[in-house]
Amino acid sequence: MTSALSRSERFKTDLPWVSLLVVLCVLLFGPPSYVDVYEPNSDFSNHIRRAQTWAETGTMFEPVPHVLYHTLVIVAHTIVSGIDWPTAGWIVNVGCYVLLALVLYFVFRRTLSATFDSLSGHTGALIALVIALSLMIVEPITITSWTSRNIIRGYTSINVYHNPTILILKPFAVLLFLYAARAFDVIRAASWGSIAAAAVVSVLAAVAKPSYTIALLPALVLFGAYWMLRKRPLDWRLLLIGVLMPSAIIVGSQYLAEFTGTSANAESSSIVFMPLYVMSVGISKGVVVMRFFFSVAFPLSVYLLNFRRARQSSALNLAWLVFLVAAFYAYFLAESGARIEHGNFFWGAQASLLLLFITSLLFVLRERLLDFPADGSLTMKKRTFLSLALYGLHLVSGLLLLLIYIEGFFGRTNMNNWG
Repeated sequence: MTSALSRSERFKTDLPWVSLLVVLCVLLFGPPSYVDVYEPNSDFSNHIRRAQTWAETGTMFEPVPHVLYHTLVIVAHTIVSGIDWPTAGWIVNVGCYVLLALVLYFVFRRTLSATFDSLSGHTGALIALVIALSLMIVEPITITSWTSRNIIRGYTSINVYHNPTILILKPFAVLLFLYAARAFDVIRAASWGSIAAAAVVSVLAAVAKPSYTIALLPALVLFGAYWMLRKRPLDWRLLLIGVLMPSAIIVGSQYLAEFTGTSANAESSSIVFMPLYVMSVGISKGVVVMRFFFSVAFPLSVYLLNFRRARQSSALNLAWLVFLVAAFYAYFLAESGARIEHGNFFWGAQASLLLLFITSLLFVLRERLLDFPADGSLTMKKRTFLSLALYGLHLVSGLLLLLIYIEGFFGRTNMNNWG
């Protein structure tokens, strides 16, 4: 089978795999999010309470400037009659997982079909499904700390299950990065329809949670300046109108609402420079540094082991730059006052690390570092095998965390015993 499939043939091929993907998302990720929506004082219950008070009184309990999750919870509670507010929150949670899975599936499905003639059919669809689910599970390599049950603290997590706003951010962060990266890989200028779609995604990503956007914006400015110095082609309309301007407007207004004026947060909190303070709560700074490298082992190995090719990839270099900006926020900045140990700068690092994993896998496929010949065999170089082995360790670590949450759903594990 070749890659020249008609639209109807592609639809028939993808439909059963997409259906299976949706079912697997509900089965795998439904239980972890269900545990927290009914847990008092969890991130989920607090945000659901905000949505409820907003709907019932017109004023949000402990208001936040990123309100997409709360809006969707209100919509779900209104549309599905007879459900309570936690169930409405759970429905939105599962919907976010499904949306992220579909975005990842079609990104990798398209890449596999375009790169390998042998993967335009069901085999390619199966591989895309496996990749999508694996990216939603991978975590830092935590094997060395399993015995101490310390699988979260000090690591830059990739997929966490206890916060709804990072959950709703991820699919829009993926789409936002793809639009931003496209501006630096100009085959033809983006249409006005694509620019409008990018602007909508930019707004939704910031309204979902601005953590990724505040890392993306300075990274784009730096990368754009470098691109100009090298006199490389750049889609200015897409970059400025589709990404930078709408993102800056939303994030700027959110900053003014959160840290200036008369809001409670403006009076009690500010951004302060405190290197490694929040990341090292409960552990030594040396352990934090070590766990940073356990967090980025796979993408770092891809870049270093394929340095000559990697340094030529605009998408991969942009993904690294965004992550380094977000990691600087997470490791060196904090909020003063009562929220000093909340770690709210962690979220951008988590979202950008997921994008780094995605971009690294796309790089491996597009550069044919992992090959799928027409005879159905699989070939790879030793350095690719090493990178994929590290990816396997990330996946095993993520499966442990997911299993803990699933067991918590059945009352067999107390998540508080793991930190």
